[in-house]
Amino acid sequence: MNVELFDYHTGGHHLEFCRKHLNFLNNKEKINAHVVTLGHDKRYDEFFQDKEVKYLDTEHKSFYNKITNNLDNPRLIKLEVLKHHLNSRNIDVVHLMQIDDILNELYTVFSDHNLDTRIIGSINGAFFSSRTTVGKVVSEMYKYSLPTILLNMIPPRGRDPAMYHCLNNKLLDAVFVPTSGGNRYLKNRFPVKKNKIVTVPDPVEPWYTENMSQIEARRNLNLPENDQLLLFFGELRESKGINELLDAISGYSGPEFSLVIVGSPVDVTEEEIITACQDGSVNCIHRLEFIPEADVKDYFISADRIILPYQSEVGDYQPSNVFQKSCAARRPVIAPDRGFFQNRMNQIDSGISVKPMSPENIRSAIKDWLTHRDDNISKNVITEYVNNQSFERWSEIMYQKYIGLQ
Repeated sequence: MNVELFDYHTGGHHLEFCRKHLNFLNNKEKINAHVVTLGHDKRYDEFFQDKEVKYLDTEHKSFYNKITNNLDNPRLIKLEVLKHHLNSRNIDVVHLMQIDDILNELYTVFSDHNLDTRIIGSINGAFFSSRTTVGKVVSEMYKYSLPTILLNMIPPRGRDPAMYHCLNNKLLDAVFVPTSGGNRYLKNRFPVKKNKIVTVPDPVEPWYTENMSQIEARRNLNLPENDQLLLFFGELRESKGINELLDAISGYSGPEFSLVIVGSPVDVTEEEIITACQDGSVNCIHRLEFIPEADVKDYFISADRIILPYQSEVGDYQPSNVFQKSCAARRPVIAPDRGFFQNRMNQIDSGISVKPMSPENIRSAIKDWLTHRDDNISKNVITEYVNNQSFERWSEIMYQKYIGLQ
């Protein structure tokens, strides 16, 4: 069986997922697997050998040049080149590793395809993130049993309409979703066979099994060895609550600690971070850049606690890779009291809950943590949870679906 893993985004921390899944598939008999993407990015060099990746702008250079002259939408270009590639190769399964934000274009390009290739997509979470008012109204329409003729009249623009058309027109042979809540969301809205929507773990690798001390990790990153350290990790987006965190810090008065902010600045500037952290109780360390995968583990092991001050819409149906990595390092969190976070924290008793979008609540939670230092999380429970979220189990479920489609 020839399987290709299509990476639309061309690089990023999600390449870890492609790497682990490729390893799994290549250990199976009669499976020939590759990663496929439009063009080379230096971040691929951290994860793959050249022979493991097909770069479509090189492999189909003449078609790529032709299509870029005719289209100016990067998403359409990538998918048109992928379709051309599948038409010219004998591929049994193509797995689009993230379809959250390309469903409109996916339907546009593949709605009339006559490929023998089975098309599978993974939802990683962004599909469930905040919608416009119109988007929310349209989304609610799919919860009711409207006649198919009416649903077919809604154009495939926006996440839910595009997903409906991709499923209803049998463009997607299966969709993987990383939470049971997300699974219910799709099944309650779209008329599909139950086995077409498959829940998979949000995979994580246990770091606590490795012989690395917190002090050693801090030295690797040049972080204070003796401070209480609170970590915010990931892109500094409004939806991730970075503004609420900075508001909480700017008004903080309590036990001293170090706040480590790590990630690419999207919705805040370095000056805003410096201004918010002028209070003498908070030693703010900011590293506003994409972090190499080799350093990610050290940041989580270095932390005493991880903060996820996410806004209301984040985490209702989608998981959090930052939360999962916190569990991988067996570090407690400060996280929202809703959705995915509430379910997981109730399950494994892993930290302090806060109300979304409340600087006062975040400030109080930080002070409570530093005052009581109650970090006695259940290591046995977290270990069991992480083991159930393993990369091996994640890959096995997807592999069995590939086989079942043949």
